[in-house]
Amino acid sequence: MKIERISYQKAFVIGPYLQEKIGLEVQIDEGEDPAAAFERAKELVARWHVTTNPQPDFSAQGAPPTELPVIDWAAERRISRLIDDMNACRVLTELQTYYTLAKANPDLEAAYEARKRVLVAKEAGELLDTTNKYYEEVNKLKK
Repeated sequence: MKIERISYQKAFVIGPYLQEKIGLEVQIDEGEDPAAAFERAKELVARWHVTTNPQPDFSAQGAPPTELPVIDWAAERRISRLIDDMNACRVLTELQTYYTLAKANPDLEAAYEARKRVLVAKEAGELLDTTNKYYEEVNKLKK
């Protein structure tokens, strides 16, 4: 197969609903590598686009942001719901099911630790009450 000509065309977006199509056709000399000629055509098209469509210079103001920050409101709501769920736990073993989730987020960890302190104090108080009642019953039996 003998390749005598190559053609390259590219469409560049230059604005909303605006495109610029740049293309060229190259005749290949005998002995010239078609792939190299094609790459050269791509370079010429790209260079033509850059020189005819100058980009604004943001160096004085700093580069414009490439991406706008995304606020994931759904994530904030999920965290709020998890905190509500942790605060609804009535026993320490139930709260401990949230341990791994709580370690992943500082707000969740703070809520987890606060609820844990409340439940530990409650369960310790209940344990102390049970122990006292036990000893009261033992003392009654001894009399």
